[in-house]
Amino acid sequence: IGNIFAVAFVGLGMNSREYNGSFNRGLSFSWVMGAFALLATAMVPISLLFVKEPSLSVQPLSTTDATPNLRARISRRVTCEQYRKSVWQLLRSKAMFYCVCYQFLTPVIGAV
Repeated sequence: IGNIFAVAFVGLGMNSREYNGSFNRGLSFSWVMGAFALLATAMVPISLLFVKEPSLSVQPLSTTDATPNLRARISRRVTCEQYRKSVWQLLRSKAMFYCVCYQFLTPVIGAV
């Protein structure tokens, strides 16, 4: 959704005669970049104030756990076998399938 608004903002804001557009008035490149910089700068305090991450309890790794949590990975060594199982389970997930499809199909559809 954010990408749609960004493209619409640039498309409408920079559609002046200066950029071979059809509007009599438009925004300059500096104004558009300033607006995006303002939004990006505003996200820093918003993220610090409103994003709350739950704390994790450290649990020992079991040999059957295919996706050990990050806290346990940092505090304990993960074997190659555990890591391989974790990666394979991630690659088989539906979410990863959609991410891979998006990465491969976006350039194909965008080039049409």
